[in-house]
Amino acid sequence: MNNQSAYPGGKPLLVSIHDVSPVFAERIEKLLDLLRDAGISPGSLLIVPDYHGRGSWGGSPAFVERIRQLADSGWELVLHGFTHREEHAAFKRTLGERLAARHLTDREGEFLSLDGQEIRRRLQTGRALVEATFGKCPQGFVAPAWLRTEELDEYLRESGFLYTEGHLFLEQLATGRKIFSPVLAWASRTPGRLLASRVWARLATPWLTRLPVARVALHPGDTTHETLLASIRTTLDRLTRAGFVPSTYRGLLTGR
Repeated sequence: MNNQSAYPGGKPLLVSIHDVSPVFAERIEKLLDLLRDAGISPGSLLIVPDYHGRGSWGGSPAFVERIRQLADSGWELVLHGFTHREEHAAFKRTLGERLAARHLTDREGEFLSLDGQEIRRRLQTGRALVEATFGKCPQGFVAPAWLRTEELDEYLRESGFLYTEGHLFLEQLATGRKIFSPVLAWASRTPGRLLASRVWARLATPWLTRLPVARVALHPGDTTHETLLASIRTTLDRLTRAGFVPSTYRGLLTGR
């Protein structure tokens, strides 16, 4: 696909908001305000159907309507796990997976330890819940903390998902086509990570401007530190000034 023909105004900038759930309604709204002020639209909303077992959408009609309006205006809905919580840490398959779950996420590598039957159930149930709630069937899937296995990818294809992503690549599932685009995200769990992510954003952004596709991931926790919000604003400003235009996974990977 010719990216310039698909996006004649410039190179694709894929901005995603992770962990979209009523649990974080106020924080999600704050991120949406930031993106609106930065001129970023559309983007991708990564929906968690039942965040940590306490994120029921049924009791949040106003937030459901807010997300539905965004979807109707061009934002895409992407399935982002089911509970976003790791439940069987003892059954991780490899040392690498154990280390990733411990150091890259706070025990939220939901799909690292599930068997095939449970993977299939969560994918199918989560997809159906998103469609029933918002009237849009998600075509993409992003694993919590980007922690995937080959088995998960097989079930994504079987379930009809068209695309996914990891830390380094976007992937079209049917063809296996990959686009190199390291994701830029911020961390707020500890003072050290907070500082490191701001420094990394400042150093990495000039390099990202040289890539054909730029990817930025925002999380509800980013809103708890004004220094992170300032870093995000600066990064988005630099990318848009470099000629990147807001886009979606769906538009880039499926041409729609």
